[in-house]
Amino acid sequence: MANALIAHNRDRDPRELTPIATKGEGQVGILQFADVPHEARRIAAVVDHLINKLGYHPGEILILAQRRTIGNPIHDELRARGIPSKSYYQESELDSDVAQERVAMLKLFVNRTDRVALRWLVGLGSSDFRTGAYSRVRAYCEETGDSPWDALAKLADGTLKLPYCQQLVARFRAINNELRFLEEHGDISNFVDRWLRAEFVGAGELRLLVARLVAQAEAPEDLLSLMIEEISQPEILPDVTEVRIMSLHKSKGLSSPTVVIAGCVEGLLPAEPEDATPVDREAILEEQRRLFYVGVTRVKADPTSNRPGMLLMTGSRTMSLADAMSSNIKPARQRFGVVDVHLSRFITELGPTAPAPKAS
Repeated sequence: MANALIAHNRDRDPRELTPIATKGEGQVGILQFADVPHEARRIAAVVDHLINKLGYHPGEILILAQRRTIGNPIHDELRARGIPSKSYYQESELDSDVAQERVAMLKLFVNRTDRVALRWLVGLGSSDFRTGAYSRVRAYCEETGDSPWDALAKLADGTLKLPYCQQLVARFRAINNELRFLEEHGDISNFVDRWLRAEFVGAGELRLLVARLVAQAEAPEDLLSLMIEEISQPEILPDVTEVRIMSLHKSKGLSSPTVVIAGCVEGLLPAEPEDATPVDREAILEEQRRLFYVGVTRVKADPTSNRPGMLLMTGSRTMSLADAMSSNIKPARQRFGVVDVHLSRFITELGPTAPAPKAS
């Protein structure tokens, strides 16, 4: 399966993995669920069965998901079952909506071309994430070459008119007003006071993180870099006593008898780059295929315990619009705050030895 997958990459050395009989047998399953909550519950049930029925140790189970929108529900389901688990995502610092909004605002302050932060912020507070209005802005950008920020700025100052965009523009004006307020800061401490004002209740964990880092920063961009490093690269010990939940990036160098790759849907694996040239798109796709290859090859059998290596790959058919937007997924279809998504193309690239996906 790994050989079939990576063979789709043209930019690689022509070599293959070779099966070694003494390494033991392997089992593979591919499951598709109705939605992300069902996916999380079923994965937790599988883990529960492995630990409490088959005698697996929690540290022998590795769960990989590219976004916390997939990983956190699994973590919650495991904790609800009393299964020891540890998440290596952005941890508790960004669990609250308030904290996520503040970090998105910081990213946009540092870089107005951060389209993910801009898209998330202008959609916030709307049940449909202002999808219709934003799609009209994106269509205008594709015709003219303007960036979404520039197009929204033109709408805000009246030099551009697009139908049914009033609420989107009002939201953009509010965001831009805050950015101007933040620009008037003095030193970094004053910036933090403006950015993390007392009115933002629910950002307590984020405040503690910032308090630890602010002395090392001279400017907002320094603070952002320190935060990203702190929350995206936590120390991962090789000897663990819990089920580990992390991104595929963090799994490099690790192995486990049981590996679950969750969230195997288009838009996450692979992610969809915005405004990339065809050459860049191909390069990005190949890099993400290599990343999926890393995940597939994390599983390692334990012949001494007569346990096969177990690889489970899962995906959902739908997810909430908010989760799709925060993960930068372009949905196949949207209705009433729910979007349709498709299984990752990487699943079909695993070749004829891979089992057919099963609906569950």
